[in-house]
Amino acid sequence: MAPSREAIGNLPGTTGRKSATGWNIAAMKRPTRTANLEDRFLDSGMWKDLQDGLRESSPEKSRAAFLAARKSFMECHDAENVSCQNNNSVFERTISFPGPATK
Repeated sequence: MAPSREAIGNLPGTTGRKSATGWNIAAMKRPTRTANLEDRFLDSGMWKDLQDGLRESSPEKSRAAFLAARKSFMECHDAENVSCQNNNSVFERTISFPGPATK
């Protein structure tokens, strides 16, 4: 079972289709964190991987991209000394996604 669009929307600050404009607004609100935001989210290709997996209805690609995005958010929180954000229930609920159904 692939992560649903709703589950992807549970990542803080995203709908799974967050635009570069949205990220730029976030950067303006947090100017000291702009470099991390650009490196991890705007320039990394992470969102394209996630969108491609969803568009292709590929459970494997969607799951891998979602978990990579989740990990990147958490690493960013650590790097910015706000690791307390990782204790949010959103991160606990999205710790993993089940693999494909087995028969």
